[in-house]
Amino acid sequence: MILKFLVLLLLSLLKTWFLYQAIPRIVPSFIELSPISFPQKAFATNESSAQLIFQDDFEQGLSQWQQVRGNSVHWSVTANKRLEATVPTANTITEIVPKYQLWHSSWKNYRFEFKLQAFSQADINLVWGFQDINNWYELHFYGDLAHLVRLKNNEVVFHRTQLYSLPRNVEHQVSIHFNKGSIRVWVGNYLVIDHQDPTYESNPGKVSFKATTGAAYPTRVQFDQVRVYNFDSFDSPYLNVSSYKQYQQPWRDNEYDHALDWMRWGNWRDLNPGQPPKQTTMYHWGCAVTSLAMVMNYHQLNLLPSGDKLDPGSLNKWLRAEADGYLGEGSINWLAGTRLSKLISDKYSSSGHQLPKLEYHRFYSGLLDNLKSIIDQDRPSIIQVPGHFLVGQGYLTDDNNQTDFYISDPAYNYTLLSQHSQPVVSLIDLQPTNSDLSYMMMVYPSDLQLQLTESSLGEIADTFLAQDTLTNPFYDYDGCLEQVGGSNDLYGCTYHQSMPITEYFSKPESGAYQLAVSNSSQEIQLLQLYLYDQQAQVKMMDRYIAPTSQEQQPKTIDVSFNKTDVFQSEVESQSSPDFSLFFDLLNDFYSQGEIPGELYLALMPIFSWTQGDLDAVAQDRYQQLILQYLSEAPHRLSEEITSQLASLL
Repeated sequence: MILKFLVLLLLSLLKTWFLYQAIPRIVPSFIELSPISFPQKAFATNESSAQLIFQDDFEQGLSQWQQVRGNSVHWSVTANKRLEATVPTANTITEIVPKYQLWHSSWKNYRFEFKLQAFSQADINLVWGFQDINNWYELHFYGDLAHLVRLKNNEVVFHRTQLYSLPRNVEHQVSIHFNKGSIRVWVGNYLVIDHQDPTYESNPGKVSFKATTGAAYPTRVQFDQVRVYNFDSFDSPYLNVSSYKQYQQPWRDNEYDHALDWMRWGNWRDLNPGQPPKQTTMYHWGCAVTSLAMVMNYHQLNLLPSGDKLDPGSLNKWLRAEADGYLGEGSINWLAGTRLSKLISDKYSSSGHQLPKLEYHRFYSGLLDNLKSIIDQDRPSIIQVPGHFLVGQGYLTDDNNQTDFYISDPAYNYTLLSQHSQPVVSLIDLQPTNSDLSYMMMVYPSDLQLQLTESSLGEIADTFLAQDTLTNPFYDYDGCLEQVGGSNDLYGCTYHQSMPITEYFSKPESGAYQLAVSNSSQEIQLLQLYLYDQQAQVKMMDRYIAPTSQEQQPKTIDVSFNKTDVFQSEVESQSSPDFSLFFDLLNDFYSQGEIPGELYLALMPIFSWTQGDLDAVAQDRYQQLILQYLSEAPHRLSEEITSQLASLL
């Protein structure tokens, strides 16, 4: 056994010497034998304060990597989203590292994890601490040996050799721990390398993927699920937030909200039985709900009231089933999230463990200062950039006193906020509370103009607005056209989704309010009112708003709000509809063939209900019923006819 080992060692050293001679500018200086130790079976340990600083699942190809040696033709991303290096020729080296803007200069000590599968018997190289092509660390597998090398200024200054054979054609989980000169490398559960580098210097260095051939070729190797965790501790906080992706299984192909309806892709279900809808899934639109799941988990809200684990998939399913879960066409209702937190807290809290209820706050100014302040208070924040949501979980300050923020991004493998080129639009702060969750929320299209007044005070309410547009980060226009039948499809393919305006009034007191509403369009518009009491119970009411001319006063809606029991709240329009004139005009339009027969027959029974003396509640009810019929008619009326009819209501 000893003789076999010495022969293998000699052959390996000769092979390594020839290989390094074949690669320009790399001339190692070791000849003496290094101490040999045998691999130990051990589970990789988690150093405290490890922070996720870099990740890639190659969903966006090689967008995070740059070539530092060799030819980019050797690198590709497979159909199942794995990084692959293929080198068909002898004496060849190719290497990629993270782009400079994705790697912070303070990252020196870290844990480098990834999946690895080698398909040939040629050499395998694992690299970290990469400063340039003359300065790096490497673990080199060849035959039954593993060589650990540090190259400094093109000279080998530290090396160790281990007896270890890396199995081929099998996927391995690799974990490299590089911490102030301590080097430990696991392959699966086996500790292959455990050494201290006496030449260690505290210099920044990136991780790297490298593929080489010497006399043995070709080589083919695949990598996936790359994660880098920082070991260095900071004075600034870093919050332990779950790292979910909207494209993860099992929720990746689940329909987001009711996107199959609002994307309007014709008769998808008839044409594609049994297939998940394309570009209507969590994979395409799920950034906001995934961010909300991460923040709720951080606050220990880990189970739904049903007992299911709370994750992006189950949260999307819960919101889909709730009347107030999503707004308009795909906009998440953050207040439904606070209502859910109340339900979870009520069910799972105990005398010794009180789970929080989450109160919704939104910031539109002082964004980065507010983000830092929220994190300092041990709360992650949901960050909105144009078309996208992600979670802020920590920050770091460089030598120039410039601050960057650690993020958990549902769609991209970014770990720093600076990696997003677009500015921050708003912050969502979900604050733990056990008190008041009451809100008034109005959802409406941009053609409506609203003003909420507290009747008893005569003061305009202090409301704030939001409009949460989503962008599909994985948009495939050609794939969409293929599924819907070509570019002449009635609805086409959409890569972004514009949401209605949402107006909020936080913690209203019980009492009377007036809502003045103008409609600048020529069509009937829908205003949706969501009233939440202090226990986050919700009452929802739809109001159809007729067009208002410049000469007309805004429509007035009276809101009687009950803070302690929302179901005692009432909403009523201040209007005096002229039903007789309306039905006279309706008859005229019908006799002229301007109104479809089915709409006319649907409206005429209401005529008898409107005869006689009606109280204000009945007038309001019939007015809204007629406006709803007009706005939802299968055959749309012209804007002129709609405007004339609606003006009488």
